[in-house]
Amino acid sequence: MKSPKTVTVDNLDFVSQPGYSWIRRHLLNLKYSILLRNADIVNVPSQAVADDAVKYYFVPKDKIRIV
Repeated sequence: MKSPKTVTVDNLDFVSQPGYSWIRRHLLNLKYSILLRNADIVNVPSQAVADDAVKYYFVPKDKIRIV
């Protein structure tokens, strides 16, 4: 039996807040897009982070768990 791939995302401030260089923002976008696309379950600490994951990375709401 295969176990689900779980990703925990603490925040996604870099997509909407200033203060990140373009290269850092690009690398973080690349990293999170790959992680979130391949995850079976996405754990987030708040509804705001869940909304950002749906808005910016098109994560289906049924994959998101608020812990």
